[in-house]
Amino acid sequence: MKNIEIEKDGFKLEMENILITDFRKFLKSQVENRKDIKIDFSSIHSLHGEKKIMELAFQDVKKESVV
Repeated sequence: MKNIEIEKDGFKLEMENILITDFRKFLKSQVENRKDIKIDFSSIHSLHGEKKIMELAFQDVKKESVV
């Protein structure tokens, strides 16, 4: 276990009641769960209009595909 010391305005902050969670195993499992997911971006080619609107539509499609 590593010790972390934080100072604010020259005073050491109390760190005894702070819990640090290691999410590396969780993140690795999430990557493994999603590595076979194929995202279909073919609909992006059918968009026409202002660049900002197209970007928003693209982000919406991307979110729907990932969820």
